[in-house]
Amino acid sequence: MRMAHEWLAQKFFDLHGLAIFRMVAKHGSFTKAAAEAGLTQSAVTRQIQGIERALGVELLKRTTR
Repeated sequence: MRMAHEWLAQKFFDLHGLAIFRMVAKHGSFTKAAAEAGLTQSAVTRQIQGIERALGVELLKRTTR
């Protein structure tokens, strides 16, 4: 079985996307993260979806509240 760090080392990882993810986690809100980043909420959503697709996991539990 391969170690997680070996798997991650073989994947392309976007540092901009990681910064956006950090903002979403910090604020608990896509909208607030978008405001901090100077982006639209939909652009932030697409960034997070791209990371989730690349990793094959859901990173955030989305709710309407």
